[in-house]
Amino acid sequence: MSNSFVEFAQVLPLARSPQTTYSLSELVSDLIDFGKTNAASNTVIVPVFQTFVLLLEADAFRELAAESDGRNRSAWFISSINDLIDPCSLRTLLDMASKNIEKIRNIRRIYESMKMYVSAGY
Repeated sequence: MSNSFVEFAQVLPLARSPQTTYSLSELVSDLIDFGKTNAASNTVIVPVFQTFVLLLEADAFRELAAESDGRNRSAWFISSINDLIDPCSLRTLLDMASKNIEKIRNIRRIYESMKMYVSAGY
């Protein structure tokens, strides 16, 4: 199942065009919006974090690398995502992962938050 999702994300265009019905920027934005809406629910937010970790580790955002012009990987990734998904961004996602981290008691949520930071290159 995860392989199919990664393959789906890898073939999505960066932005919607008249020929496409969905884009990578919309996928990321939808996941972030869903996570923000349900940030207090570990049963929702942990799978959202796992999905981003899966996509980051599978290099599903590799199309962004083609436009990096040799910049630092995390720097080009964040700036490219920011350009694609205004106002949502990887920074927003990482902020969600670390918000009130000292109060989080769910080990799985802490673990997935940590994996997301590592996968994003922090």
